[in-house]
Amino acid sequence: MTVALSGGADSAVLAWSLADRDDVVAVTIDHGLPGSAALVAAAERIASRLGLRHRVVTVAPRSASEGDLRTARLAARISEARAGFAGQTPLLSRASLDLAALDVAVDAAKARRDLGWSPRPLEDRVKETMAWYVDRYRVRRAPLPIKASGAFA
Repeated sequence: MTVALSGGADSAVLAWSLADRDDVVAVTIDHGLPGSAALVAAAERIASRLGLRHRVVTVAPRSASEGDLRTARLAARISEARAGFAGQTPLLSRASLDLAALDVAVDAAKARRDLGWSPRPLEDRVKETMAWYVDRYRVRRAPLPIKASGAFA
């Protein structure tokens, strides 16, 4: 069995859930994008700690062709069908492909260069955001962005 291991939390939990099986190989795709080396290193550490065999597949960055996308969707349909017959959850689905299409590698170099932006601790950013909400909705009494039904506007 092959399990995708990106180096992130979701795939680490999936790998952990399968670590007691002898037939599992964790696979990490190295796209050669900014940040890829750190993710590959994280995936290697996770696989090592879980005692999983691990393979890194390096691919050249390029845009996916229509044929590549059709092949991936066919593989997802087959995975869904096999899992359906076995009463299991598919490892690859058309929905997961749709989500994967939304993944974007973010590089903050332009914001640093053009705007002078620099990262700060999450706690500081949350405090700033909360202060903005207090100022806008409590002090200035701006209308809340909520519809009468309770849904957000």
